[in-house]
Amino acid sequence: VRSRSHRPGSDMDRRTAMVANALTTRATSVRVHRLLRFTAVSGMSIVLTQVLLQSFYGLTSLGAAWSNILAVGLSAIPAYLILRRWVWGRVGNHSVTREVLPFWAYTFLGLALSTVVVAAVEDRWQSALAVSLANLAAFGALWITKFVLLERWLFADRTVSERPSADQ
Repeated sequence: VRSRSHRPGSDMDRRTAMVANALTTRATSVRVHRLLRFTAVSGMSIVLTQVLLQSFYGLTSLGAAWSNILAVGLSAIPAYLILRRWVWGRVGNHSVTREVLPFWAYTFLGLALSTVVVAAVEDRWQSALAVSLANLAAFGALWITKFVLLERWLFADRTVSERPSADQ
């Protein structure tokens, strides 16, 4: 025999729905907050990368490809540390296999793509502005997938209730 409190539309169902709604709203709010912080760190990283890229490209004889490699490699260090701490709240030891290697692998994917693009642009236009725009376009194409990778896998909360199920 069912008790009255377990009938559809009962106070218990309404409370359960309210709690579920609050948890969903909280999870969405946290994700939006992280996305905003991720965007801020990306903006900082873009500025740093562009300053380094233009400095190496304009002040040395390295060329676009090597300038891009140095700029991206150097700017990725503070980006990783700030993303890890400020955006995802990770402190303590860094997991080489779960955090460091995947972050750098994705960074180097972006580096490879942007290096090919900036080298092609340099061959065609020989312009510092064109080299910068090529770098921005390559990393812009990967930007949202990087957030998803960091949010869902690298820095994902590892509580039982928040682990993705097999069908997600």
